[in-house]
Amino acid sequence: MSALESPNRELTLEGSANFRDLGGLETRDGQVVRSATLFRSDALAYLTAADLDLLGAIGIASMIDLRTADELERYGLSPLREHGVRHIHLPLIERTGDPADFNRDLTLSDFYVRILEHAGDRVRRIFETLAEPSNLPSVVHCTGGKDRTGIAVALVLRLLNVPDAMIVADYAMTDRNMARLVESRRAAGQPISHVNVPEHFMRAVPETMEYFLVTLDNRWGSIHGYLDAIEIDVAVRDAVRSNLLAPAQAGT
Repeated sequence: MSALESPNRELTLEGSANFRDLGGLETRDGQVVRSATLFRSDALAYLTAADLDLLGAIGIASMIDLRTADELERYGLSPLREHGVRHIHLPLIERTGDPADFNRDLTLSDFYVRILEHAGDRVRRIFETLAEPSNLPSVVHCTGGKDRTGIAVALVLRLLNVPDAMIVADYAMTDRNMARLVESRRAAGQPISHVNVPEHFMRAVPETMEYFLVTLDNRWGSIHGYLDAIEIDVAVRDAVRSNLLAPAQAGT
């Protein structure tokens, strides 16, 4: 069984349908992402008492919240905050739009690249957060855990030297969780979003992340070219790698 298929990566929570550990993913240089150190998720506002017990055992120290201020006001903060988890708000877009904001010809990959172009300061803060050991374990999340979270996670995994095929496969895992997310929120009377977007924006197909990674290289040369452009110090990059990687034989 590959690291991607490990049942230990996905956490079954009552208030989240898209929460998983990035630990166990192998790198090109013989290392592995540390288990129970970096997680990705959809919104964490609906966690139950049972969820809090489970996550409390993991000892999550920080939440990197990529939602807009409007989303925070509409849907609320996570109850994890009341249990001592640091809330770090780094909105990758300024506001959630309406259908008029989305050109029918705009692909998700194009949308992702626009975020890289306009949110470099917040992307830099994500890496600076992960470079500080006191912020770990950390969970990166937005509303659905698909787009903004997908971008952030892809950039971090690229820095860690995880192969693109594995980054793409991890991204695509969200596609199967989207229907579960919609159904669970609907059953609980909870909103997914107050914005209607084109149907293809609700998918997480491999081709979207593949094209995004190719465009990243075409525009900036490599992940390091992009990190140079947004002025992330080499020391920060080294600290992120040190904090999130372990020898493959250990995996912890």
